[in-house]
Amino acid sequence: MTRYSDQQLRAQLKPYSENAFVAFFQRIWRGWLSIWYGFADKHPKLSNLIYMVFFFIVFSEGVTIWQFIVMTFLPYAFAGLNNGPWGWPNVPVSVAGGQPYMVFGDVQGLGYFIAFELAVFTAQCINFPLQRNITYRSHGNPWYQAMWYFIGWVLVSVFVNAIWGICNVFFVHWGWPDVVTGLIKTVLTGGVSMVIFFFIFLVIFPDNNKVLKKAKAKYEKLLAANAPAEKLAKAEKAYRIAQDKADRSNSEKDYRQALSLCNAKILKYFAATREKEDAIAERKRAERILKGTLAAKEDPKLLEGKTRVTNLTAVLVLFTLSSVLLALACIGVAVAIFCVLPEVWWAGLVLCLVALGTLILLFPFRTAIAKRREAEPAWQGLAADADAYDRFLAKKVDIFARAEKAEEIACTRCEEAFGAACASIGLRDEKYAAYHAVMDRLGLPTK
Repeated sequence: MTRYSDQQLRAQLKPYSENAFVAFFQRIWRGWLSIWYGFADKHPKLSNLIYMVFFFIVFSEGVTIWQFIVMTFLPYAFAGLNNGPWGWPNVPVSVAGGQPYMVFGDVQGLGYFIAFELAVFTAQCINFPLQRNITYRSHGNPWYQAMWYFIGWVLVSVFVNAIWGICNVFFVHWGWPDVVTGLIKTVLTGGVSMVIFFFIFLVIFPDNNKVLKKAKAKYEKLLAANAPAEKLAKAEKAYRIAQDKADRSNSEKDYRQALSLCNAKILKYFAATREKEDAIAERKRAERILKGTLAAKEDPKLLEGKTRVTNLTAVLVLFTLSSVLLALACIGVAVAIFCVLPEVWWAGLVLCLVALGTLILLFPFRTAIAKRREAEPAWQGLAADADAYDRFLAKKVDIFARAEKAEEIACTRCEEAFGAACASIGLRDEKYAAYHAVMDRLGLPTK
């Protein structure tokens, strides 16, 4: 297995943008990709199903939103054609005030029907290439698939229009606004169409491996039955075509999965590297504390340090109480002056300022004393208590041991991730070479 340097591994990934804002979202995106690639590596079939369903729903809902936006404004462009109900079969519905039921057409007129069909048609023109190239990754004849997609769209439109015709007569009878009915029509027809089209897509964009299996079984059956040469040649040709399509889709899929796995392993390695660095830093910090604690036992200034900490605490408490009492006394005298001798109000004001100044000076003094106490090593306060010192030392030894263990685990994981990343690069290159060979054999350009 070829071993790569960190720089070579990092070069396998697309560098972050120099724009900090863009780079921030790139890091989030790559973090998500790392999670997704890891999941796809462990559950290939489930991840493939989730991928297909996710993009199918996203694209379907996206074109539904597009359809609603178009239906919000486009009907006004054909408002001049709305001269009353237009369509077929134009059967009055008595329970809806005699409003006509239609499959082709609209109660609101020809203009509204044209606007709706244009909105649906443009939505399907957007939906078809997205579903074909991204969701199902089909390599079939696009014109043949587009023809069957168009036929399926016409049949589905007849079905959903029949359902909508029943609802629409009541909405018109109740006088609902056009925007509301347009939204309901988009959601209803779009939702029903989405469910039906999911199964239509499975027929239009079939799994090439299943097609190959059927073509092979048919060819072998004819071969075993000594079928006529013409029939056998036709079946063999279909079998070879299916074989080429399956080879192309399988090699492309294997390369794509190997590429995804490679990215995931490299990202995982760099994440493990960061964990290793954090573990090393934590171990060094615990080691410094432990060394300081061990050296403290031989320090002759321990008692002096404890006395200093105790004195600082006493000074802090004394100054705090004195400041509070002085401030209260000043405030009390000032209140008495304001009530009894209002003509010397300025004296009361001075006392109030003195009280305020006392309280203000208390905070920086307390902060300075607190920082001084924190500067004293924690073990100095335990100098006169051997048992307390031993307990403190045992605690630091335990922290250091756990930090060492964490560092060892992090280093092991980092080394394993490094090996997996290097191996994944080799697998990716191997799959790309196989994909390239298949595309060259079929005379097609590689991506």
